[in-house]
Amino acid sequence: MSIEHIILGIISLVPCSGYDMKIEAERGSLGMLSALGFGSIYPRLKQLLIEHLRARREESIEVVDYLTEWQKGETAFIDEYGMLVLTYIKNRMEAEISWIALAIVRLEGPPELPVQDTQWLAVLQKARRTKALEQETNS
Repeated sequence: MSIEHIILGIISLVPCSGYDMKIEAERGSLGMLSALGFGSIYPRLKQLLIEHLRARREESIEVVDYLTEWQKGETAFIDEYGMLVLTYIKNRMEAEISWIALAIVRLEGPPELPVQDTQWLAVLQKARRTKALEQETNS
């Protein structure tokens, strides 16, 4: 059974974070799947998100293309209110497509510091976590 199947199976039972999955694995409630670790959960969760975003982007592009072609056709009657609705839907879909493209680029790229972290709190937090994990591993 792949990590992907394990993750999707757990999420289908109960919404949870990667940390929750790891805790369940450590408790042994997942049986043979207790080898599930942060090193395998989070990268796969990230990849699943990217795959979902790509699929969603393709679906959204198809809808926008369909709406564009449908509006050009001379067989459909669309009054001014219908055009407002179609324009709204099309603009929302185009905004979603742009956001998804940006999200994928950021998810695939290296992690960035938060823009509003003028005191480097994210770096300090990561250092504390690393130190705590090292102490846990050594003991």
